[in-house]
Amino acid sequence: MFEKIKNLLKEERGVELVQVAIIMGILAVFAVTALFFLRQPLTDLFGNVKTQLEQAKDAQGGIR
Repeated sequence: MFEKIKNLLKEERGVELVQVAIIMGILAVFAVTALFFLRQPLTDLFGNVKTQLEQAKDAQGGIR
């Protein structure tokens, strides 16, 4: 396993592949972290939208 990684690092294409993999991993960590911190605000936002849509439907007497 480590030999394959060493061989990849010796080749220019392998180095580019490793760099792209590292960048993708970092972006994935940022995305998961952002969703973790935005979970409650997003839940509140969509809950408010749902409530407003239900109130609008009730004000019009339902969907015809």
